[in-house]
Amino acid sequence: VAVSQIILLIALLMGFQNPAISAPAIIEQSTLTGNIRSYFQTKHLDTQADISAYALGGKLKFETGSFKGWKAGTAFYAASDFDINRDDLGSQNGLLPSTLSTFGEAYLQYDNGTTLFRFGRQKIDTPFMNPSDAYIAPVTYFGYGLENKSFEHWKFTAAHVTEIKVRQNNTFEDTGQFLTKRLGVTPANTTGTTLLGIRW
Repeated sequence: VAVSQIILLIALLMGFQNPAISAPAIIEQSTLTGNIRSYFQTKHLDTQADISAYALGGKLKFETGSFKGWKAGTAFYAASDFDINRDDLGSQNGLLPSTLSTFGEAYLQYDNGTTLFRFGRQKIDTPFMNPSDAYIAPVTYFGYGLENKSFEHWKFTAAHVTEIKVRQNNTFEDTGQFLTKRLGVTPANTTGTTLLGIRW
């Protein structure tokens, strides 16, 4: 059985090397991308303790090729301060994680050239919701988004998100909890946040 499996594997590999027998586009057009980021910040303050922080991390993203307009993707984000930062939270930059290890993106997408639909964990880039990608990892959201470019020079955007992952966190949280805490009122869950936009 082992010999037949090896022969089958060799035949498959030889087939993919043969131009007449090519791999499916969903595999052949898949992409693997990433980045490495190193961030250091320090602030010298007169009325309180100085603030300093360091983190090293990056992203590794895999996205399949397209199959009849459908594709899937995921991105893993990781970071560490290597125990360089002080334990005193008042002297740290809260936007830099001491440790980060999370799949910030994991989505299914359909694109026919005019209309794009994406569902799952994703980056959204609009004036109201955006990645704020100035540190190690961006802000990402869980929900669905729709873009339409049926009219030349016009793009219509709609999105509904139920969860958000801020830059320094490993986990997603309810958007209602996030917004109410930022507004200084009693945290509460909501049915999500919806946006509509037009760009021309």
